[in-house]
Amino acid sequence: MTVAELIEALQECDPDEQCYVRINGNFLEIDDVYGVADANYYVIDAYEE
Repeated sequence: MTVAELIEALQECDPDEQCYVRINGNFLEIDDVYGVADANYYVIDAYEE
């Protein structure tokens, strides 16, 4: 999965529902996404299902 594909998958997630993505064959539940102040990156909490 490319970064662009990950961003697209995350944008399709409903913030009030569970969100799942498949990365390199691993099915992951996205728990939370944090923006880092004054930086151009995000931290994604994900758990393998």
